[in-house]
Amino acid sequence: MGCCMGPEVPPRDDLPTPGFKHCFKISAEGMLSSDFIAYDNDQSSGNPVCAPWLKLVHGGSLDKDEGTVVLEKKAKAEGDGPLLSANVGRMEYQTLESNSSEDWGGDLDFFDWSSEPDNTRLVWGAKRSVTVAVDGTGEPSARVSMKYAGMARCEKDVDYQGDGDRDVRFNSSAETKSVQIQLELAGKEVTLDHSLGMDRGGDGNFATNYKAEGSFDIRYISNWGTDEVLINVLEGGDPLTACTVGFIIAYWLHPKRVEAFAMENAERILRSQQGYDW
Repeated sequence: MGCCMGPEVPPRDDLPTPGFKHCFKISAEGMLSSDFIAYDNDQSSGNPVCAPWLKLVHGGSLDKDEGTVVLEKKAKAEGDGPLLSANVGRMEYQTLESNSSEDWGGDLDFFDWSSEPDNTRLVWGAKRSVTVAVDGTGEPSARVSMKYAGMARCEKDVDYQGDGDRDVRFNSSAETKSVQIQLELAGKEVTLDHSLGMDRGGDGNFATNYKAEGSFDIRYISNWGTDEVLINVLEGGDPLTACTVGFIIAYWLHPKRVEAFAMENAERILRSQQGYDW
């Protein structure tokens, strides 16, 4: 599956040059593959347009479990090893109370703790971390720590039929209220600005912009099943690290991943209270 219109051009067999500007467009390798291809998205004259360049090989299901993302050359020759390896930690998730002392992504002032108890609502917190290094060893080229906090709801909807039967549905939703991101590149903390904001809801839209100060920009484009992650590496940046960690932040660490788990957890709790199997 190519990223551009027309026939796909041959893959580049070189490597992105450290310290120079680069543009990557990352999309799924194909319908039956869990891996992703990073294309050369530099449109200037004299450069291949949308040539496949790098491959992000996935190990494990990363929705909420731990796993790996290994960066390789797309035109991988015999003897070529991985360029970078990322260890993605499992999602740590917890239902919170008003006296929760541990920091799970900011204060919990968004919730009215004085309201009457409501078994269909809950406050949740989540954490996740990523480490990127050469071949999974040595000093990391990048570290990411994410903290999230939000709300989830689940309601039971009963539709009574004319014959006396009833149709029971459980409707869940979730909202991320706070996100904290810590990013280290080459051992130095870097400010990562983003457009995540509050009350994003559970609409499934991942479209977000990120900016790692002085290093790279990320843009997630939602395209109804053919989503793309654009990474613009600035002069002086590390293109391999930017490609790897930028993709993981935009694709696997987005709050929508946590919201999906929070909705599932809220429904599980309500079903158990109401005597319904999960």
